[in-house]
Parts: sequence; C-alpha cells; structure tokens
Amino acid sequence: MNFSIESIVGILALLIAAAAFILQIRDSSKKKPPARFKGGIGKGSVDIDINTGNFVSFIFNKEAGEIIYLDIFFENDQNYGIDENNRFHFSFYEKPEPQWGGYSFYIEVNENDDFFFDNRPSSRRLAGHFKIIGTIGPQQGWVTAFLKPVKSEFIN
Repeated sequence: MNFSIESIVGILALLIAAAAFILQIRDSSKKKPPARFKGGIGKGSVDIDINTGNFVSFIFNKEAGEIIYLDIFFENDQNYGIDENNRFHFSFYEKPEPQWGGYSFYIEVNENDDFFFDNRPSSRRLAGHFKIIGTIGPQQGWVTAFLKPVKSEFIN
C-alpha cells in the first residue's frame, strides 16, 4: 500500500478530531449541577441566624465565576431592595451590637434578567441562578459579594 503524506495527515487529523469529540462528550457528561442554597435568611430566631451563617459561608466559599442556584426568603429583615444603581442588594450585620460590620450582597439587575423576586411582606423571596462575580473586603468591617443573574437556558 502506498500512502501519500496528504493521506497520512488527513487520517491523523480525523483521529485527533474524533478523540477531541469523545473527550468533549465525556467532559460534558461530568458537569455537576450548580450548588444550591434554599431557606430563610435574616436575623430573628436561632434557626434563621444559623441558616444566615450557612448562607454567608455558602457564598463566600465559592470561586469567582461559579454558578449557583438560590431560593431564599428574607425573614424579619428590612435590609434589602433595589438601589439607585439598579442593583438588588441585601445585607446582614455580623453581630447586632455594636451594629458595624457584616455581609452585603449585590446583584446586577438588567432588563430581561432571569430571576424571581417577590417583595410582598408574606413572601420576600429571591430565586434563580446566579454567577459569583467576585468578593471584596473586609472594608470597614464589611465583606461584599457581587452576583449576576444567569439565564436558565445557559445552565448545563
């Protein structure tokens, strides 16, 4: 059999493409679903305080660029809303007395973002997929996390 260099290069290119395709399929099947956090947060009962601590740990132990799913409701806390820069924000004092220092969270809000916020007093719920943009702090006792909503169709 007499193979030309072009034939050998072509066969090698096909083998490399097939290997890359197989690796891509194998890697895509290994993707884990986004980490999830669900429950009440705020300051109030001991259970809510513990859950708030768990939420803070959940967020600040994630890497920048990681996608998470949140389904939270705000319990006995009025430190949330949309600010003048069109960012949804909420915060918690680390300790009630003295009231300095704590954790704040900012979510960039744009038109057509895919997340749910219900501000009714009986609900006060936030749900959706979010990307951790980054964290900063502590600055004057505050540590801040920045998040951005991610459309559901881009998850897995």
